[in-house]
Amino acid sequence: MSKPRIEEHVNQKSGKSSNNPNQLQFTGNWFIDAGILGFVNLMEEVYGWDLEKLRERISEEPEVVYYGYFPFAYFYNLSKKDKKELKTEAISFIEKNKGLGKKILEEIWWKFITELFRETWVEKKLEIMHESECYKGGKVKDARGKVKSQYADDGYINLVRDREELIGNILKNNNFKEKIKEVLGKRKEFIKEGSHNLEIDDIRCLEENLGNFTDDDLRKEIENIVRKHKELENYLNRIWDVVKSKNVSKDKSVFYRIPIDSSFFKNYLFFNNSKGIFEQLEDLKNLLDGDTSYSDYLSKIDKTISKFLPSDKEFPNISYTKFRAETILKDVPYLFVYLINFLNAFVNVRGIGNVFFYSNDLDFTYRINKKIKVYIKDSDKNLKILRLTWQAIIDTLVETETTWVLENMYLIRYKSLSQQDLIGVEYIGILKLQASIILDDTIRDTINRNIAVKASNGKIEQQVWLLEEFIKQKPLLPHLINNIHLYLAERLNLSEESVGRIKRRMVYASIVDAKVREFGHDNRLFGDYFFNSYRQLLSEIKDDAIKAFGAVRTISEILEDSDERKSYANLLLSAIRRDNKHRFVNTVLKALVEKKGEEKVVKTLMSFIFDKILSNDLSWKNYALILVAGLLGGGEADGEEE
Repeated sequence: MSKPRIEEHVNQKSGKSSNNPNQLQFTGNWFIDAGILGFVNLMEEVYGWDLEKLRERISEEPEVVYYGYFPFAYFYNLSKKDKKELKTEAISFIEKNKGLGKKILEEIWWKFITELFRETWVEKKLEIMHESECYKGGKVKDARGKVKSQYADDGYINLVRDREELIGNILKNNNFKEKIKEVLGKRKEFIKEGSHNLEIDDIRCLEENLGNFTDDDLRKEIENIVRKHKELENYLNRIWDVVKSKNVSKDKSVFYRIPIDSSFFKNYLFFNNSKGIFEQLEDLKNLLDGDTSYSDYLSKIDKTISKFLPSDKEFPNISYTKFRAETILKDVPYLFVYLINFLNAFVNVRGIGNVFFYSNDLDFTYRINKKIKVYIKDSDKNLKILRLTWQAIIDTLVETETTWVLENMYLIRYKSLSQQDLIGVEYIGILKLQASIILDDTIRDTINRNIAVKASNGKIEQQVWLLEEFIKQKPLLPHLINNIHLYLAERLNLSEESVGRIKRRMVYASIVDAKVREFGHDNRLFGDYFFNSYRQLLSEIKDDAIKAFGAVRTISEILEDSDERKSYANLLLSAIRRDNKHRFVNTVLKALVEKKGEEKVVKTLMSFIFDKILSNDLSWKNYALILVAGLLGGGEADGEEE
């Protein structure tokens, strides 16, 4: 069976063109695309649909997906409740009522979405322990206080007051109060500013420990409190039933508001605490419709809808044109569906933050992020995210036979959310130069290694991952020098890793590092060399590697004695560290003169020294370090290039 290719997914099974607005594909705007992936992740998590299945459903019945399945999935995820039976009922209802089209949203809202939050709604109402909390300014009605909309129900307020009075009465008895304190183990004041200071968990604790109270009068008083609390709970559950039957009066809209909140999406009105259950539904409908005239916040593409973006005033081109959603909605009609799924694209990694791999292709991005989740779940918790990501990338490249997306990939990370901003945002991209090099199997496998940079008594104390440093465009040479020093200082035992493997890694890593530095200093822009240089670079690296392996073999043969090799290696490493090229060359020449090696062998080494060290001011230390590595241990590099 042939491997799936990313290009095959450009057109859907339906055969519709790629500009079909119902087609699920990336837009080229990464923050919108993150939302698209988040939408895909959400639907897969709730319904088990993979990307291909989701595309099929959207192609066949987009309104059923976006107005039926999606709203339930989104709020199901927000509820944090594992209500499988309710989900099964919702799916069955949607399948039987596909003919409703967009009107299915209202049915899903009142029958299923509201039911997801019944327990949360009841719990939040139960947490109100004082009647005064139900009034603005903390004043009761008799003191000209006005009832807060979220508590505007006489039956509810009366029961809150009755429970409060029972608690207050029992705590006025000092003997009872001390016995209650023994059970609750509370150090705080039970009476504060003339009112009781108990919380809902305290009532539940008293109920659980009812048998520990030996005083009959005290136990009876506690039973009355528990009974009144349950009466309040039953009342709330009973009146919530009017929601499911859609019998909510407009003046009770805020009282029955679905209790959802989000610091990241605060500007979306259904997260606004002042909006009622009718307004929440209306906002959701307009969001799905893409109706930018409904509210100013839906018309802007700025920090209002995504904290990764600047504010309207901060956009650098705002003087020329305002960035508005209306234009994008023509090509991406469900734009706001994707934007509110933005966070679902990220994977949380303990100690790292929230990460999201992005390329300009949905299929490739979907595959890699899915693999990252699996690898994180199955891997050592201390394994670095970039290593996990790279492992996922390589596996996906092999599966899809696709390499062109690599140079357009990014790893986006944020550590946490605040009310107004994202904290610790980081973007890691792979440049075309790095991408062209690490796609080569030989080079990638060689530098895809941890190397020790700090150790003592044979125990590694600090390591760096060469591939990660390379991807992040950081120099490798300082780490390579430290690594060689550890072996020469005998802080690491050479028996832990074959000498040949160390030499091989040092050859490729040093040359790659040198070539990247040389490439960055080349000023031949826009000529044939510039456009062909990426391809030529790989050939140059491998050509230099062949010469380097020859030089390593030569210097190892000339200096046969292990003590002598170590002595010269330390002298040469010292010259590199002191940035003294001429001292380095003179030290090598001295060894050649003393040993009087064969003319042909010496000529090979001298050619390498002249071309790569003596006449190379920019990266001579990289090539010089290769010769130092050649003096480690003994023998030739395992599997060296011929």
